[in-house]
Amino acid sequence: MRKKFFAVMIVALGVTAMFSCDKEDLFDQPSIIVTGFSLEGLPGEYTTLNVDIQVINNDSKEATIKDVDYQVTIEGFVSENESCDIGQKIYNDVPLDLTLPLTLRTTDAIQLLSKLDAGQELSYTVDGTFHLDKAVLDKIDLPIDIEGTASVDVGFEDFFDQPEVTVNDMEGTYSIGLTSYVFNYDVNCDVKNIDSRDAIVDEVEYIVYVEGVESDTHLYSDSYSTDINIAGGATIDMILPVTLSLGPIEGASLAAAMLDGTVSYTVEGTFHVIKVDGAAEDFLLPLYVTGSVPATMVEP
Repeated sequence: MRKKFFAVMIVALGVTAMFSCDKEDLFDQPSIIVTGFSLEGLPGEYTTLNVDIQVINNDSKEATIKDVDYQVTIEGFVSENESCDIGQKIYNDVPLDLTLPLTLRTTDAIQLLSKLDAGQELSYTVDGTFHLDKAVLDKIDLPIDIEGTASVDVGFEDFFDQPEVTVNDMEGTYSIGLTSYVFNYDVNCDVKNIDSRDAIVDEVEYIVYVEGVESDTHLYSDSYSTDINIAGGATIDMILPVTLSLGPIEGASLAAAMLDGTVSYTVEGTFHVIKVDGAAEDFLLPLYVTGSVPATMVEP
């Protein structure tokens, strides 16, 4: 009877030890190499990127990746939470090549989109979980936690070259009220269509930072009733009106910063293209430019 009791205890302890092990201990975490980024198509409200990766099996066993949950940060811009079915086996001696989609809100990633030309190298981090199907266990969760840099394989130039924007100067007026300053000024720009095709833009949505002070979001159509028609390779003048309503302290500080006749600025936003060479289109191109320019701001 005692022998039988000890045998039952040994089996019970063995079962307990097996189930107390971390699942990750039963399969070595694979290595992941990001080999490149590509723009799937021209952006709309959201932008879809693809990230190409290699998954390297570091375990002596082979396993099937059922699916993956992940989030990617590129140049500081965070993708949506993503889930992707995989259903492919990782072998011992052959890396598994995968392409995973990334979704970003276009207006939140203007600086990133302005860098999306082939040849650019972008920094990234990837956090997530691989779910491995196993014959014995229902599922093994393996964490993903990597960082590095990778080049852009397909960028805007594969679809439509981004326009080149130059800010020449700013000019306008400001008024002082009892509790506020109101600045009304024009950002005078040159816009060059780098692409060889004609384009019609029906909207420019933009924010302007002047000496670090952020404006509200402005729409080109609020000031102009006609579309922007720009021929392939041509350069046009574009004036972006801006209004800033500030409190007395911030307003006085900005007015004082303009006394030397120059201001630092950042203009960011999007061009909405509705036609290319006469054919209907519907996509966004990034507008992002920063620097310092002459500024004339007077109190009327």
